[in-house]
Amino acid sequence: MPATRRPSSARPSAGTRLGHLTRQWHAFWQARPKYDERQFFDVDYRDFVNDPVGTVGAIYDAFGLTWSQAAQDAVHRLDDESRKGPRRPSHRYDLADYGLTEDEVREAFVR
Repeated sequence: MPATRRPSSARPSAGTRLGHLTRQWHAFWQARPKYDERQFFDVDYRDFVNDPVGTVGAIYDAFGLTWSQAAQDAVHRLDDESRKGPRRPSHRYDLADYGLTEDEVREAFVR
């Protein structure tokens, strides 16, 4: 039997869908298995973007790894390469493209 699409008027709004997804994410997060916290190192995305080499160095330190000059040079080289040519970051998103407003997103994720 072929799938049929509901008319757009019968589909939940983008805000309703976002709310459902965030409830599912929170439920998953609460039900996740507990792991030894020493196995993880949280990285703030903004820190990584603003100081990728320093952030990688902090990861090495957190796990007691040697942050050698060769490793630092390699991370510097990769960071430099990633900012040029076809690997250069160029993502631009607009919430309106997804039928969302900033208020809807904030409401869905802020508890």
